[in-house]
Amino acid sequence: MKPDKFIAIDFETANRNMASACAIGIVVFQEGVLTYKESFLIRPHQNLYSFDPSFIDIHHIRPEDVAEQPEFDQLWPMIREIIKDGILVAHNASFDMTVLMSLINLYKLEYDHFSYFCTVKLSRSAFKFLPSHRLNIVS
Repeated sequence: MKPDKFIAIDFETANRNMASACAIGIVVFQEGVLTYKESFLIRPHQNLYSFDPSFIDIHHIRPEDVAEQPEFDQLWPMIREIIKDGILVAHNASFDMTVLMSLINLYKLEYDHFSYFCTVKLSRSAFKFLPSHRLNIVS
């Protein structure tokens, strides 16, 4: 693991099932320099292809937006390579890491050990004076 490589990830899900990812955003910083930034729509697994209207209200991703997109297992080889040798960072990391591991388990994918930091926890520790630690406040 290279401590100079940080990968921010953010998943969106179609419904309450943590394996129903419908989008992922990935940003890579190496030695403090932005080296990669991309987002991908994901077609949820056929058993999880149900979009909760309240989730659509949050992320504005609809079933028709992902109908022709790859499922997570098709994106995984590329994502695995991107996150290799880096530290994952996510705001409310328990959510994003649970989504990631749920997808890995659903598709029975091979993966390498990874470390991660939660920016909510870091913010609560470093910025105790803030009224909220929501991403729009912290950023």
